[in-house]
Amino acid sequence: MGQAYICHYEDHWFALRKIGTTWFVLNSLFKTPRIVSETFMELYITQLYTEGWSIYLVEGQLPSCAADNVPREFWNEARRSRKFENDLEKALALSLNESAQPWIASNSPDDELTATSASLSKQTEELELQRALEESLREANRLKSLKTAESSMVHEAMKQSLQKPEESAASTSMSGKCQSKDDQNSQSSSSSLRK
Repeated sequence: MGQAYICHYEDHWFALRKIGTTWFVLNSLFKTPRIVSETFMELYITQLYTEGWSIYLVEGQLPSCAADNVPREFWNEARRSRKFENDLEKALALSLNESAQPWIASNSPDDELTATSASLSKQTEELELQRALEESLREANRLKSLKTAESSMVHEAMKQSLQKPEESAASTSMSGKCQSKDDQNSQSSSSSLRK
């Protein structure tokens, strides 16, 4: 695994960054950076990729920062403290009979990640549905234009077929005259052969 990743889906970008020995999700949708375990990180990257996110590995040496030297225990304590603060905010909001904000209602960073992924998955499904509807409309319009063309061809054929009996009667009488002249010629040539 690398030290950092940049994730992109449609108009949203966020970073996954390892600081010291701890992985963080640095996402503007969250109130604070989210700490994730190494195991969860691998699963999360796989999930994002499966959902259609573009994931870019940041290569090279990243600049050092003061947080690189902070022990993992501090981050775990900060995570517990933040969870306690979130629980306290949630209880306060409920006691005041106010609806809690979405970021207050979340129990853990993993819940927020799951909710974000579910939201993006729903958006993806909606886009696929929209594309399918557009394709269906295009196909319906194509079939309608084919039907219109076919209908006008049938109309033209019917129009021509109504005109043909008159023309064919005229051509039949002309061919009859031609035949009678031909018959006369053949009869005269036959009679001259007999003589």
